[in-house]
Amino acid sequence: MNLDQRIENRTSLNLYVLLKDNVELLQQNVGEIEQELEVEQKLNPFFKLKALKPPRKFFVNKEDFSHLLAYNPSYKEDLIRVIDEELSAVEKDIAKEIVYSLDEKGFISEEALNQIKEYFNVDWGLVEDARAFVMEIEPIGYGSLNTFEYMELQIRAYYKDKKDYIKYLKDPSSIKNMPKEALEFFSKLKKSPAGVDKSNYIPSKVDAAIEIDQREISYDIYDNYLECNIDDTALDIEDKTLRTYLKQRARNYVEAINLRKRLLKDIIRLIVEKQKDFFLEDKPLKSLLLKDISNTFGMSISTVSRLLNSKYAKTPKGIFRLRSFLSRESVSYKSQDEILSLIKKLIQNEETVYTDKDIEEILRNYGINISRRTVAKYRTKLGIANSKKR
Repeated sequence: MNLDQRIENRTSLNLYVLLKDNVELLQQNVGEIEQELEVEQKLNPFFKLKALKPPRKFFVNKEDFSHLLAYNPSYKEDLIRVIDEELSAVEKDIAKEIVYSLDEKGFISEEALNQIKEYFNVDWGLVEDARAFVMEIEPIGYGSLNTFEYMELQIRAYYKDKKDYIKYLKDPSSIKNMPKEALEFFSKLKKSPAGVDKSNYIPSKVDAAIEIDQREISYDIYDNYLECNIDDTALDIEDKTLRTYLKQRARNYVEAINLRKRLLKDIIRLIVEKQKDFFLEDKPLKSLLLKDISNTFGMSISTVSRLLNSKYAKTPKGIFRLRSFLSRESVSYKSQDEILSLIKKLIQNEETVYTDKDIEEILRNYGINISRRTVAKYRTKLGIANSKKR
């Protein structure tokens, strides 16, 4: 085996190890990865995150998702039900307003709490009492201000034997004495209270932006604005074992994030090149499968799948899940999300009950050629039974 082959084999091995050890970092969307890195920066003095200000092209309004299935905030309905049963008078109204003000992760901002206080013209004590009540409703944590408050709440509620670890969330200077078991414990805690169904998740920021200027297609990824580095000037940690562990952990994060950036860039570039006619000419999507991407970049299909999952791209044609650009055949320019949304509207029509065959024919009028069997499959995916058959 010559030197070039040995280097190539070693590079492939390192890539495999990085992918294997950082599966979660690969599959997280931009909101989750930011949250993960912020937690690591607070708890690991050797890891530094420089979050550059991303351009507006990555930020979206809920209206931009009108072609997608709406996120169903059912957890809010459960919270309201408990509030109705347990509270009364103005405290009930304040608690409900807190629930209505939660973001998609289940957090509330201090600004929102300020507005609630002013609207009801009450003191902070009453607002905080109502928030504390909401936070204690199972599953706990809705209404937390941020990830660190939520993590502390989990420890107090479920891991009372780990109460000593709370000081590391509150006092950065105490990190120099933190055992590595504490950091590993923090890594396993949930980072946000809302258990989001990612198939219907609507983010406030997208992972990629695809733009067209004079028929030239350009693209960018949000990860470019997350710079991760190792800080060798970190505070002095006397425990050499802990120091070595934290520094290596920081190095692994930096390598994993850089790898994630590279793989995402490569995949977006391939999508843009393959689906050029879709963006420029409104033509149907060309055939592009997971295995095509896998073979092109030498990654496993499961790795490609994780990279595409729960990630979105903002384009001149609207906002799409990255998976929407994968297609087995060019039957329509409509993404699966758009087709699901149309079927959902038809099924939920209160005046007319449509069968799968009816829906098949209606979709054909939209230029969407799918079989009755596919309609039935989509109906199952939506969790809506066929109440009338022919």
